Amino acid sequence: MIFQIAVLSYVFLTCWLASVQWRRRQISYRFFAVILMMHLPLVPITLQPDFTNHIANFFGIGRGADFLIYCAVLVIGRWLLALYQWNVKLESEITQLVRHLALSTVPPRQD
Repeated sequence: MIFQIAVLSYVFLTCWLASVQWRRRQISYRFFAVILMMHLPLVPITLQPDFTNHIANFFGIGRGADFLIYCAVLVIGRWLLALYQWNVKLESEITQLVRHLALSTVPPRQD
């Protein structure tokens, strides 16, 4: 019971803070939606933990907790891949910018 209250309080406060930040234009709508998609499913899972067992059994997994861990590993792996791709793109853009800046500030040769 204490765990359920703690999780539901965490979800409520996180979603409330995200909505305040979104209304103040401190975060984008896309980021706000991601926060909601990550946190709102915790409500039914916390209130009805046996529900995850039914979903896990549908997918051929024995326990609901294992199913949640597998899903979390897949999501985190995809996010890491996306972050890596974003980092490679940023490095490329920074390299192009530095090259352009370096070539545009070269003094003319005086022979």
